[in-house]
Amino acid sequence: DGVVSRNDVIIQGGSIVNGDVYGGYSGAENVVLNAVEIADSTVNGNVTGGRSGDGTAESNGVILAGGTVTGDVVGGYGEAGAATGNSIFLLPGADGKATTFGKDSGLYGGLGAVASDNSLTLVGVKGVKVVDVGGFDKYQFNLAPDTKAGDTLLAATDRVAFSDGGSMVDVDFSGSPIWDFGLSEDNKKINLLTLKNGKFNGTPSLATGTYTLNGILSNYTEKLNADTNNVFVELEETPLADGSEYVKVVGKNGNASGNTVVVPPSKDGATVPNAIAALAASKDDKTELTGNS
Repeated sequence: DGVVSRNDVIIQGGSIVNGDVYGGYSGAENVVLNAVEIADSTVNGNVTGGRSGDGTAESNGVILAGGTVTGDVVGGYGEAGAATGNSIFLLPGADGKATTFGKDSGLYGGLGAVASDNSLTLVGVKGVKVVDVGGFDKYQFNLAPDTKAGDTLLAATDRVAFSDGGSMVDVDFSGSPIWDFGLSEDNKKINLLTLKNGKFNGTPSLATGTYTLNGILSNYTEKLNADTNNVFVELEETPLADGSEYVKVVGKNGNASGNTVVVPPSKDGATVPNAIAALAASKDDKTELTGNS
């Protein structure tokens, strides 16, 4: 039917592959909805969700959970056509660690004559290191449970290129059931995407508003920010009027539902006033609290 579609390559269980891996490949046809999934295994080569010579590469994906990839990782590659809606997901392996990449590895959402709507999502991993990052229109960072101030989720040594108009960057705290980010006077940020050498190519578009803190004990407010070589979350303590600290659950776009707030003993041992303060402060911020306990 003129389309290479819905093929999956699954590599797991400590397997070793010496060579390049493609979810779908065609010299002339469109390559659509193909995927590569690699878990706790090694690929000595490049990994591409879908690649077409003369056609388009659309909605292909790569999922990496731990293990090692020595080459480049590409969501979709349309050599002469468009690369649209392709994705890369980075997840923790069985040991809880992210995929290790080679000394020259790059991450690319879409490569082609035209590239659009390609995305990179990090879920519960940090300390990812590559040489080059580009071809993504959206970056989603879902924090690992043990994330602390000063951590870096994704670092590139040579280049980070954002799409024309600014790649969207967003962060989600809902998978991080911690309340102590290790904040100090000299360390008040979590680095999401860092370029070690030089400046970003282009400017990221940062998601605005508050961020979901489902079930997280937090003494901090969070603000997404960027400079010429780093996209980061700024963390600030939020004291009550009387100077004590409290737990605040907020929802992105003003809605927080189904959250559980667990309040530890405060410095003066008064837990109940802190809990009341948390709810009151959230309502003052026009946050709707539904089904919370």
